[in-house]
Amino acid sequence: MTTAVFRNQAPVPAAHFTDLPVEVDPDMIVIGGGATAAETPNGALLTASYPNDSRSAWLASSKDHRVPNPHSLTAFAIGMKVNSADMPRTKLKESLLYTRATGAESNHPRAIAGVPDGFTMVGGGFRVNWPPGAGNLVTGSFCGDLDTTHDWEARSKDHITPSPCTIDVWSVAIRSTLGVGGHVFRVDRRIDRRTSTDLVSHPFAELVFEGAHVLTGVGAKARVEEPGQLIWRLEPTAAGGRPGVTGGSKDHQLALKSIISVSALGIRLIPN
Repeated sequence: MTTAVFRNQAPVPAAHFTDLPVEVDPDMIVIGGGATAAETPNGALLTASYPNDSRSAWLASSKDHRVPNPHSLTAFAIGMKVNSADMPRTKLKESLLYTRATGAESNHPRAIAGVPDGFTMVGGGFRVNWPPGAGNLVTGSFCGDLDTTHDWEARSKDHITPSPCTIDVWSVAIRSTLGVGGHVFRVDRRIDRRTSTDLVSHPFAELVFEGAHVLTGVGAKARVEEPGQLIWRLEPTAAGGRPGVTGGSKDHQLALKSIISVSALGIRLIPN
């Protein structure tokens, strides 16, 4: 099994971006992704990071908020393929499940997408449905705190200016057992987590995903209690050729020192 990270940066700066796509290779299925907006001078925050309907690309959105900050949004996609002629893209797609849930309209909306029995969650994404209004910004897109977690959660908030909306969340899962080349394999999942240690205005956390598992999903969780911190970076990375995740959040016009947590999910196939 192989996964790879793909990148697309907007060529022209703008205040808002909606569904900037980054495609994966034609023989791959998109299973995860992220985006990086802008930390300075005023900041631009993330509002979406989710799969397209054909599972060929990941889509990302961002916006500045109350104070202008034109920026060039960068979108990232994680693509997956199985290294066997017995499992081409069409067959792998049939083994993947994308579950979408929508939270109730709120100033601080949240939603959870679960995974049924027989599947193993490998990642997730979100979309804040903020127009019309001043805007609602993401504060978290993450798996639960237990390694046995089978759901993905997303949450967001308006900031200073009231702007209630709904939020969509996606969980991405793969069948827990796969038949490849006449053999049956069990999907073994790994979740690594890291939390920044210092209380600062712009917390940052980076995690290198070690071991034999391939990277499939990334998440981040910032402080949601008012005045809250907002996520501007959720990026699958490959520091020194090793996969991982980098996350960043920031206060915005209202001072608040806090921390941020990031998570990386991955899988490997084990003969059953």
